[in-house]
Amino acid sequence: SSSSTAKELSSSQPNTYERLVRDSWAFDAAAAGACKPERPLPDFDEKSLLLAKGAGEDSYFTDEKCIGIADGVGGWNMQGLSSARFSRLLMHLAIQYHRNFTRKASAPGGGAAMNNSTQEQHLAGFIPGPKETLERAYLKLPLGLIGSTTACLAVISGGRVHTCVLGDSSYMVLRNGSIIHQGPIQEHAFNHPYQLSDRLIVAFTRVQSSQPVMCDYPKDAKSDSHQIEEGDVILLMTDGILDNLWPQDIEKITREWQRSPQFSKNTTALAEAIKNLALEVSQMPNVRTPFAAKAEHEGFIVPGGKSDDIAVVAATMSLSQNAKEQGGGSSSSSGRNPTGSAAAIGGDGNNDDDNSLNIKENADLDRGKECEDDGTSTAAINENHITNDTNNGNR
Repeated sequence: SSSSTAKELSSSQPNTYERLVRDSWAFDAAAAGACKPERPLPDFDEKSLLLAKGAGEDSYFTDEKCIGIADGVGGWNMQGLSSARFSRLLMHLAIQYHRNFTRKASAPGGGAAMNNSTQEQHLAGFIPGPKETLERAYLKLPLGLIGSTTACLAVISGGRVHTCVLGDSSYMVLRNGSIIHQGPIQEHAFNHPYQLSDRLIVAFTRVQSSQPVMCDYPKDAKSDSHQIEEGDVILLMTDGILDNLWPQDIEKITREWQRSPQFSKNTTALAEAIKNLALEVSQMPNVRTPFAAKAEHEGFIVPGGKSDDIAVVAATMSLSQNAKEQGGGSSSSSGRNPTGSAAAIGGDGNNDDDNSLNIKENADLDRGKECEDDGTSTAAINENHITNDTNNGNR
């Protein structure tokens, strides 16, 4: 059986088992974000201690095997409250769980210590899937936490990228600059996305309300899995991107990035380019956006771009160098992370294994400045989105 095979690998063939755990595929990822200009949000004390970072109420993390993004729901602002802490803590707990699980599995005897059902579930590298990661993070949130959030996570393993989407934060997979997979959007009604809220609030609301309640759980997330090829790109985006940029805009930026010899290996440049265009469009008064088109379909008139917090995680997906040299096999059993590791926004404190960019928290929060409104359409914007100012690795 698969569980007995895993036990044999972990006990009698540690090198083979470690290669399973490490897996040969990895994300090379970076993130970028910007606050909406008109409403600064309150800070919270533990922000600098979290593995997840963000801009405004949007949050994100990057890692070799797992990336994630969340959009704190802005409806709480009408009560003078913010969802920033809710989304940031959820993403922090997600990457914390993912890293801790993988490290326990890769420790000597780690595979043998797992029960049979766990081994069968995680046999392909003993890496937890994105939906399980979201569920475990949600259950660890402190009770009574104010706010709610959407979420989108992706895990890479065995030549596939596994995704889960809850709400209107979603993803695209691109190959050679063209979208080959586009994640779903989950809404109860127009501009009312699926969202995670405090468990006590959800339970109380569902019991007390006689009307359909827009409160959701991780089990409601939509999961999928896609076969990938070397060099494919995955983008996780909040609705600040998806509501302002058309798919063809994102394809165009990605092609420009891939054609640029200066930036094509720099995922920070791609994330910054997408963020910058979305921010520019969000402040235009006379542009037709995907959000405006959806609003018109529902009978609303919403001219111009949609001002919102903006966040994007951009990642290429590739084999480690050792795996390439071994003809596509597993990565080295030396115990070090494979090459092509993520440009991690949040380090885990282990500098020996963490190839982070040391991105400053305030750099993202300061970029939400107003852009000049010129009334042009998205397609008419200057093609040179990939500019020299994106070559700063500490942004």
